Amino acid sequence: MKDEYIVDVRLIYAKALSPDKETGIYAMDMIPIDKDEETKLTSIGLLPAKRETGDLVSHANLGFEGNVFRAKRKTTLKDGTILPPPIVTDSQSNPITMLLGHGTIARVFGTTYDWKMNGKSGVAAGFNRVQVIDLIPYTGKTVPTIKGGFVASNLPDAIEETKDSII
Repeated sequence: MKDEYIVDVRLIYAKALSPDKETGIYAMDMIPIDKDEETKLTSIGLLPAKRETGDLVSHANLGFEGNVFRAKRKTTLKDGTILPPPIVTDSQSNPITMLLGHGTIARVFGTTYDWKMNGKSGVAAGFNRVQVIDLIPYTGKTVPTIKGGFVASNLPDAIEETKDSII
């Protein structure tokens, strides 16, 4: 079964410009931006991602609510054929090379495929193009910022200790 899909989502842990170092595949978690977008995915047989425990995957710890769907793209096929990397562009189809941070809104173009492993089977999502609608640049931070929270750069300059200031 190969259904094509185009869906607008928030990206979490997006590895769209280079494959994941551990798995060697391109991958991303997608949270649909609304119920209509989620319906697009479920109507072609995709299910929200689950952990090995059976619990739904959640990124609430990063500040993002909603069902998580996973999309992957291998770098090679079983027969050794090398696949080109996914295309990543801005909203005007210009190529971009900036890493995509958590919460980036993008239009993902992909296809589904059937899978079987260890007596289980299902439908999975592949992707071949990511068109960024609203970029949140990757900063290396793993948790969201807090508006109005403490900022270290707002501290006064360090006070140099002297023998006279030690009690």
